Amino acid sequence: MKDSTIVLVLAILGLAGFICYVSPTVFGATLVLLLCLAVYLLPWIVAVLREHHDTGAIFVLNFALGWTLLGWLWALIWAFMNPALDSRQARPAPMPATWHRRHRPKAAGR
Repeated sequence: MKDSTIVLVLAILGLAGFICYVSPTVFGATLVLLLCLAVYLLPWIVAVLREHHDTGAIFVLNFALGWTLLGWLWALIWAFMNPALDSRQARPAPMPATWHRRHRPKAAGR
């Protein structure tokens, strides 16, 4: 986990503890609200944790259409998809010209 994520989680837990101290009923409502928000933003959270290259677009899709089940599922599937490989990684290195001559299949009659 990144340090900023840990700090954010600790800040939320500290705020939750303070709210619980002030009023247990408000704490329960806040906890339910935060849980619903986390489920609603789950596709974006997954994209951030997986370091997806389209994290911003996934957030916009999730925020705009997440209230529809179809938009939320679309964003979640997109967040789990593997990012496209860099063009330098997509192609294997070429074989040397001599490799083909040495590894040519032998004819059946020889």
